[in-house]
Amino acid sequence: MRCRALLLLLPSALAFELPFKPKPRPIPRCVHTPDSRHWRGRSWLIGRFLDLQAQERFGLDVQVDVYEKSDYVGGRSTVVYPYGNASLPELELGGSIFVTANKNLWRASDEFGLGRRDFSDEDESTGIWDGQEMLLSFSGSWWDTAKLLWRYGFLSPRRTENFVRALVDKYLTLYNSDSPKWDSVADLSATFGWTEIVSKTALEHLRTEGVSDKYINEVVDAATRVNYGQDIDYIHALEGALSMAANGAVGIAGGKLPDIREIPQPLACQRLSQDTAYM
Repeated sequence: MRCRALLLLLPSALAFELPFKPKPRPIPRCVHTPDSRHWRGRSWLIGRFLDLQAQERFGLDVQVDVYEKSDYVGGRSTVVYPYGNASLPELELGGSIFVTANKNLWRASDEFGLGRRDFSDEDESTGIWDGQEMLLSFSGSWWDTAKLLWRYGFLSPRRTENFVRALVDKYLTLYNSDSPKWDSVADLSATFGWTEIVSKTALEHLRTEGVSDKYINEVVDAATRVNYGQDIDYIHALEGALSMAANGAVGIAGGKLPDIREIPQPLACQRLSQDTAYM
């Protein structure tokens, strides 16, 4: 009802605006030559990959206009320097790993010859810490597997895996030529049948899947905190499931993208440090 009331007020509000000329908006500056300060992270890599695909498959000469509120492109997928000292090795701030389900990023790393670092090959162990003691450690041995089964049973891990796999399989259809058309995230969620799971917390939904509270609170909650910094009783079920879909995660070898001058650049106009209200 409140939304309807607001919609009814819109024509009146617009009518009051018509007699007045809108305040002219300054044209954002255009940066034509990308450099490592502006173009970093997976957003640039995927964008460049799709640009090249459009040129090769359809013969399109694509010009990319980028509107960005901050003074660089990439959001959290960027790098920082310790203590602001550019002479020190840079560190990735976010978006540093991806999986095979991230098809565009995976193909882009192949397209540009970027080596991938497979974290599963490293001789490391995983542990669950509850703030006071180490509840469990796992390095992949048969004995560790037995300890996992003893603590959590067989059904809870399997039910969680089945739930996650079903969501990932549905997500992968987005890469098909007959993928669903959608105008908003809500439309896509409804098409995939995800409306219910995004309206419930991961804790609530996994319980309905028959997953034990011990497995939810110790394993899944640990994953949501590491990947998204959110608790299991706060994050919605879809994102909670995705935090468990990081098996086989890789990163760009060396922990960063190469100098972008090594990769052909698009004809691009970057409008940085600008708020964009609408397009």
